[in-house]
Amino acid sequence: MRSSNHAAEDYAFRDEHPQGNHGNEHGALCHCPTLSSTLKLKAMSLPDIEFNIEIEGRDMMPKIKIIMNNGKVEGMSKVIKPKGRCMERIEDDDIVCHLTIDGLRIIYEAISTNPDKKFNVEVIIRHSLIEMIIGKTPDGMMMIKNIRMQSMYPWVRRPIEFTDDFEINRMFDMKIKMKLFELLEEKAVMTKIEKAIEKVISMERFPIKMIEEEMPSDVSFIIGI
Repeated sequence: MRSSNHAAEDYAFRDEHPQGNHGNEHGALCHCPTLSSTLKLKAMSLPDIEFNIEIEGRDMMPKIKIIMNNGKVEGMSKVIKPKGRCMERIEDDDIVCHLTIDGLRIIYEAISTNPDKKFNVEVIIRHSLIEMIIGKTPDGMMMIKNIRMQSMYPWVRRPIEFTDDFEINRMFDMKIKMKLFELLEEKAVMTKIEKAIEKVISMERFPIKMIEEEMPSDVSFIIGI
């Protein structure tokens, strides 16, 4: 997916994930129709985050408290992209597809104690993988049955350093990454993505299953969003 102001473009899924993480073998590729709509996702707010920083072995160190508020996610329409080729699951005929949100920007305003200061937090999502299960409605259309974050790496772009203490900086970085992963893994962002994609695919008929021997080698699931 490109910017919401960009014309609809087609993306081909390549066979990078022949098996899903459910332990189920996949069957034939899916010859699916082109989805020619554009996702329009506005910036969305995120819940406040609070955490403490404590260093093992530093019993006398004052407790550091971080409060992050006014959080928001920006750039969803620009960064959501397909990854790999969609495959059919043998056991239930559902379709497994993967998406990425690499480049997603998360920003917060933050305050801390020990040291007492105000600062901005900016995090960029990298190496992400979202699994999407597409099923068939009673009238033969496509529907999302499940969507979940499988993996991601939050890169803390700002602040470059929270303090001049290496161990405190390391713990600060780790805590932010952990808290943000928990938020994105929950429904804070997933529900927003799911609803937007659902609007696109619900207008398309469920793809007809193809026999492996009859498939041309370049068959892909083409999606334009």
